[in-house]
Amino acid sequence: LSVAVHALKKGIPLNWGKRKAAVIGLGTIGLFISVFLSHNGYHVIGLGNREDRRKLFSGLGFPEEDYHPVDSVEKTDTPLIFECVGKTEAYEKAVNIAPPGGNIVSVGNPLSDMTLKKEIYWKILRNELTIRGTWNSSFTGEKDDDWHFVLNALSGEWIDPEKMISHILPFEDLMEGLTIMRDKKEPYTKILIR
Repeated sequence: LSVAVHALKKGIPLNWGKRKAAVIGLGTIGLFISVFLSHNGYHVIGLGNREDRRKLFSGLGFPEEDYHPVDSVEKTDTPLIFECVGKTEAYEKAVNIAPPGGNIVSVGNPLSDMTLKKEIYWKILRNELTIRGTWNSSFTGEKDDDWHFVLNALSGEWIDPEKMISHILPFEDLMEGLTIMRDKKEPYTKILIR
């Protein structure tokens, strides 16, 4: 939750005009970014490739028509794009669909080396895109840091993190939970160990 809040705070310029955003990659962070954006009046378009994430996205209250397979979107007028995957293909998709003057926030941790093709670099230049990286979250102990924002959101009861829990395993199955995450042998969002 606090990583999502941190990305939003870093990524949204002051006095932003259109209240539209696209989120590429609907893992836990991408889904939470979507929820926070929506709560703050943004129309959110989710781009993903997994059926379980499509269901979770719509289960969080987003209309079915606002979910799109990544490859199905060629262009958008969405001025704010969050790339939450950390792969070259997702980064290229963000640059390719961004309108002139668009703002891209890189959130996804890279899974391997990423490359920047010349044509993508040209699009960044020609479309005068703003690209911003974000990392983790801030805890300063002040009432306006990311963690306190999350605590206030949770106490406001408009966000339901329990919907992100895909597995609840007993402690003796800890290794099984870690193996599911490492090997991605089945769909998961968050795995809770009791």
